[in-house]
Amino acid sequence: LVADPEHGTSNFQSCWVEVLPVYPLGREALLEHLGTLGISARRGIMAAHRQPAYAHVAAGGLPVTERLTDSTLILPLYHLLTDADQQRVIDALADPRG
Repeated sequence: LVADPEHGTSNFQSCWVEVLPVYPLGREALLEHLGTLGISARRGIMAAHRQPAYAHVAAGGLPVTERLTDSTLILPLYHLLTDADQQRVIDALADPRG
């Protein structure tokens, strides 16, 4: 899980994770796996400088932004998420090959 920096706190609007290279699936494959289990997830942060509207704007190197754009996803998080639903997401992440 991505954690808050020492100088700030989250409002827990979303729960995002970075899919590290050591994880058995890449981000896209993990999204597909979760989808087959009926777990709604989506790609994580978007890098504005990669969007078509900004294609004409020169951008310097943004390696952290680009890594996070390519490797993060947002997991379900909402007020009525039950403990059982949370466990289903945890289990799906713990055993990605199902």
